[in-house]
Amino acid sequence: MNHFIHKSVFSLVIGLGCSSALAGTQIKFLNQTVTPEKSIATRSRAHVGVDDYVIQFKNAITESDKSSLRAAGISVFRYVPDDALIVRGTYEQLQTFAQNSRVNGFIPFKGAMKVSPALPPVSVFARVRALDAVIFTFTEADKNQIIDFIKKADPQTFFYDVAGKSISTKINQGLLHQVSEMTGVEYVQELVRMEPMHILLDDGQTPPPDDSQMKGDYTDLS
Repeated sequence: MNHFIHKSVFSLVIGLGCSSALAGTQIKFLNQTVTPEKSIATRSRAHVGVDDYVIQFKNAITESDKSSLRAAGISVFRYVPDDALIVRGTYEQLQTFAQNSRVNGFIPFKGAMKVSPALPPVSVFARVRALDAVIFTFTEADKNQIIDFIKKADPQTFFYDVAGKSISTKINQGLLHQVSEMTGVEYVQELVRMEPMHILLDDGQTPPPDDSQMKGDYTDLS
């Protein structure tokens, strides 16, 4: 039986120990620091339809802020420092909402923002190498769509476990990079195999006799 371990998904995306950024101006991920903008029109053509974004407020986020996002048709997933939320909606919805005076800006939730720095960098030589990884998704529907994409892209991909909202898999590194760019992916990290440990306990007692050496006629006691 294979055994695996992975880290908590909440601490994986954000560099919680990084406090140098001013609140409400920057967001520090493990792999990069991003600065949201009120409008990203120059990049919007790459974000057609519904997508995942990080929207940052100028001050502490309130329940009223979350309610306003939902009322605008934007799904709210979770909080990230500093004063930001990972959300899902169209570019037009986010751009309109960003005109709110409480909003600092928004940016697409993509690529390096959600990839563990422990994963090897993608290179021409490494793209075809398979590695063990865990892909965390926001919803089970996201997970199912991503599984379908992987199966079509590479039918040889092996899945260890697909329970809940995560996918444990041995996957081509180049394909994993593509998956990390997809809507619905929250975080991608290494999957560590845990080998069973066989421990001999020494309690200071004499081990029991070997039954195979017992003759049964008392001659073995002489």
